[in-house]
Amino acid sequence: MASANVKHTRVNVPVSDFDPYADEVLRKPYPYYKQLRELDPVVWLER
Repeated sequence: MASANVKHTRVNVPVSDFDPYADEVLRKPYPYYKQLRELDPVVWLER
């Protein structure tokens, strides 16, 4: 599973390059959703 690059903004919200429309994610989304939940309750997706 590929991990997403993460950075934080000024208001301290993690920003992720996670692509929710990638074929791999669409086939098995739950491990990726778990990664996002572990980052923070709110995550900004760049895509």
